[in-house]
Amino acid sequence: MHTALHYAAMVEEYVMAFNFIVLMSEDKLRFFKTIISLTNHKNPERNLSHAENFRRSLRLV
Repeated sequence: MHTALHYAAMVEEYVMAFNFIVLMSEDKLRFFKTIISLTNHKNPERNLSHAENFRRSLRLV
């Protein structure tokens, strides 16, 4: 919902809304890489799952 508020500005800056969605995907990839590095590459599936659940919970609060 929050990102939808910024679509108009992003479309003006990046021409197409698809480019904005790519930026969101790159942000999630950067987040995952950071989590993997911080956890020393141990149990990556579990750690990413916990981190993503925590991130989504914060978004709902």
